Parts: sequence; structure tokens; C-alpha cells
Amino acid sequence: MTHSGAYSARVYRGSDNATASVYSAYVLVQPSTNYTLTFWLRTQDATFWPSVSLYQYTSAQVQTGPRRIAHANISGGTSAWNLVSYRFQTMPDASTVQVRIYLPIASGTFWFDDFDLDQGASALYPFHPGFPVVATGSVFISSPVVADINHDGANELLIAGSSDVNGWDREGALLPGFPLHTGDKHIQSQLAVADLDGDGDLEIAAGTKTPVFDGQGRIFLWQHSGALLSGWPKSVAWDTQYANNESLVGTVVLADIDGDRDLEILAGTSNNTASYPGSPPRLHRIYMPGISTAPWSPGSGPPGIPRAVSMA
Repeated sequence: MTHSGAYSARVYRGSDNATASVYSAYVLVQPSTNYTLTFWLRTQDATFWPSVSLYQYTSAQVQTGPRRIAHANISGGTSAWNLVSYRFQTMPDASTVQVRIYLPIASGTFWFDDFDLDQGASALYPFHPGFPVVATGSVFISSPVVADINHDGANELLIAGSSDVNGWDREGALLPGFPLHTGDKHIQSQLAVADLDGDGDLEIAAGTKTPVFDGQGRIFLWQHSGALLSGWPKSVAWDTQYANNESLVGTVVLADIDGDRDLEILAGTSNNTASYPGSPPRLHRIYMPGISTAPWSPGSGPPGIPRAVSMA
């Protein structure tokens, strides 16, 4: 059962507890350099594909950077030998790497053979010290936001991960008070940041998918410190005449749309469109400062949005 040579590593897992981990020796690497990890894998009666984890360490044997996972792109069942290849860049302070085989989910028999670590060229764009960082969950729609949210002359980095807003300083350190928790299913929109109250610091807005089935999406508004503004979050209006579905806020924009030099919060929602054409998407407008709202008459919203209403 070998790919080459006399031996291969055989790992079996039934339906009980996860297997013990199998670790490689520490392998010397160069910092800020491209490497390619390759190995051969075959399976028998597999229920799920396995993964191989890769860890980086400094010269002081302290882990640096996040765990990297090389997934095998094969189906379950029984398969012949497959080549798995994973390309990665070492951290600026990396000195060694270690490979780990671990089966927490997949059951079946797995053979691993011919591991190789090939050194490539120096990284064209080395990682900034302290990065990469790992968000609290999956990133659905959100893209990174870079802004000086606390008016200290240095930019911060924000991104939504699952139901949280993550925040780091320029060195990759988690910001005090972060991540910001919503408790909803996940953040469905891009984050929006702006100085809504004129104090020089930026507020953070996010739209979410309802925390429960048959529920309403919400809009959250935080101060730069991570404290929720009074009166927030707010649930969007929701048409349940024909059915009850999960509601979400897909867009949040902060802009001065009426020329009064105060920013308004615009939020586009899915309403109940998945079930009935009589429940079109809605656009909400909220005036700042304060929690006041004002309705838009049907047809007065931007093109493509059939109806616009204020938020209750």
C-alpha cells in the first residue's frame, strides 16, 4: 500500500473519537518565502476527505501566523493515489514548520506517502508584521475596511466574520472591545463607517440576517470603541402577509442624501421576496443624529427598488 519506497503512513478512524495526531519533525524554512507542500494520498471506505495542517514557528519555537490546512480535493469512498499540493508563504519571523495529520471527522482508512516541501522564490509581497489574522467566522459578503476609526492618526482594519465585526490595529493586535457580537445568523452586508455624530471618531454600521427563522433582519450601529449606540440594533420592517421567511439586510450605506450636512443611514432589505412577488424589497432611511425616521413614498427610491419605507 505504498506510493513509493517500502513504507507509507496508514491512519484509520472509525465512528468513535478522533484519531491521535501524527506530527512530522520540525523542518527549517526561510522567512517571507514561497513554499509548496506536496504529498500523496489514497483512501478506502472514506466518508469525508482528510486534511493536513501546517504550523509555523519562530526560532524560539513560538507558533507564528494561523494554522494552514491543505485539503485533499477528492471524494469519499475508495480512491487510488492522488497528489495533493498546497502553496503557502512563510511568516516574516518563521524559522521552522511542522506538518500534522489528524482525522477529527472523516472515517475510513487513509494512506499518506512521499511528503515534500519545495522552496520557491522570496515572497514578492511579504506579510506585514502581525498578519495574517483570523476572523471569528466565515466571511460571507464583507470586504476589509481600512480606516482611522478612533481618530488617532493610524488606520485600523475591520471585517465581518459570521455574526461578528472583527477589528485589529496596524500591527495585527485585536482592538479593545472587539469582536463586536450581533447574535444574529451572520452579517449579510458590507460594513459602513463614517462620523455620524460629528465628534471626529467613526461609527460602524452592519446589516444582519435574522437571528431566528421567521424573523427580521437588523441594523447595528456601534461607536468606534465597540459600544452599541443607544436605541440600536433596529429591526427592519417585514411583510408577512403571505409567508414568514428569514429576513436580511443586504446593504448599508452612510451618506448625506438631502444636503443638510448630516449623514443618513440607508439600508436595503430582502423583505419577503422569496415567497411572493407582492412583497418587494424595501429601502429604509434613518436620520442622524438621533433615531428619527421619515418615509419615502412608493417609487421615490433608487431604480430597481420597487418600494421604500421608513423603519418602525
